Amino acid sequence: MRFVCGKSELQPEEIIWLRELAFLRTSFCKNLHAKCYLNEELCIITSLNLYEFSQVNNNEMGVLVRRSQDAELYRNAYEEAQRIIRMSQKFGPYFIWPSTLTIA
Repeated sequence: MRFVCGKSELQPEEIIWLRELAFLRTSFCKNLHAKCYLNEELCIITSLNLYEFSQVNNNEMGVLVRRSQDAELYRNAYEEAQRIIRMSQKFGPYFIWPSTLTIA
């Protein structure tokens, strides 16, 4: 599983927790604002942040794409997600956050 974030405000405990999840590969992409969730059949593209504040206080919108119903749109979303992954920087033991926070 891949997790690419665009926020440098993660707390040190959150970074450590993410690194400890063996099934999760994490990376950082500067200026990322997109929210896209993909598996082999479905793709959700949304404006919703995964915080309760967003659910309660914001007007959000999302789109569900089924690969079986719109293969071209699914492929385009997948390829864009892959491009973002390629340009992201992996969280390593010496990853330096833009805010100069270093977690060893």
